[in-house]
Amino acid sequence: MTEIIGIALIVVLIVVASVVYLFVYYFRYRWQLRDVEQENRRLLDQVMMLERENDLLRRTHPRRDAPLRIGSWEG
Repeated sequence: MTEIIGIALIVVLIVVASVVYLFVYYFRYRWQLRDVEQENRRLLDQVMMLERENDLLRRTHPRRDAPLRIGSWEG
């Protein structure tokens, strides 16, 4: 009888430890995913800012070696 209770306790401890491990693994994954999403948003904002700056520079400072456009004010 004591052996059956001992084996049952070991099985219960293994199951509880497995469940705790899975919860820790899942929440650690969620935290890493959240950090990656924040970094992606920050980088996307930076790319958008650089694209706006690039568009502004192209409008205000056209390239000298660029072909002239027919009917444009540049040529």
